[in-house]
Amino acid sequence: TKAIAAGAMAVAALLVLLGHGDVQAAVGVVPPVVAGVFLAATGFLLITDLKQPTRFHYLLTRGNTSSWLVKGAYVLMAFAAVSAAWFVAGVLDAPGVLDWLAPLAALGAAGTAGYTAYLFAQCEGRDLWQTPLLLPVLLAQAVTAGGAVYAILDVFMDVPAPTAVRWVLLGGVLATAALLAVELTSHGSRHVELAVHAMTRGTWSAQFWWGGVVVGLLVPGALTAIALAADLDAPALVAVGGLAALVGMFAYEDAFVRAGQSVPLS
Repeated sequence: TKAIAAGAMAVAALLVLLGHGDVQAAVGVVPPVVAGVFLAATGFLLITDLKQPTRFHYLLTRGNTSSWLVKGAYVLMAFAAVSAAWFVAGVLDAPGVLDWLAPLAALGAAGTAGYTAYLFAQCEGRDLWQTPLLLPVLLAQAVTAGGAVYAILDVFMDVPAPTAVRWVLLGGVLATAALLAVELTSHGSRHVELAVHAMTRGTWSAQFWWGGVVVGLLVPGALTAIALAADLDAPALVAVGGLAALVGMFAYEDAFVRAGQSVPLS
């Protein structure tokens, strides 16, 4: 969920930097709304996952600032504040303000997408989650999600620079695929090998290969590449690819987390 929030705002910031900040709906209003919805969903999931959900405010009032669970809460709050400011500027049709907010939105999007890598790194007993490739994978997925969101929006409204959006989607998919290939072929501890086996050949193999790879990478990559190569004015085709990318991203992340938990603590 937070990858979608981060990606939508990151691509909006890119469009502002490309000189499209004056497009009120597709750049100024819709992206922060999408970010707000998915940030709220992220917050809900994080709170309900706590042992004492009703005491979630302790993360802010009594939190251990060395914990990335607490730091992540601060990152999400800061990103939510930037998204809210972006929404106000968009409603007021103030592209000049968006020019100032664009670097903050890009930075907040990167932090929102990537802090989970540091949170997982603190779970030292789960060797699969200790991979140094987790951060770039999460950032690549956020880029993919942002391109996917705009590919879907292109069906319902005029999106500026649709070709650039398609390149963002394709670039995110290719980067994610390359990083996953490196991750799966690298060698780690016995715990890592067992977790990778569970993900690629064991319990979650069908979800990983059919959901994460075929639906999440091959389908959006192929459809977007066809649209770009043939210069097709077919937003629905790319939107299908974008939706597939989002579904596949969820399938992969779920398989990755569950496979990491399936191995006894190291």
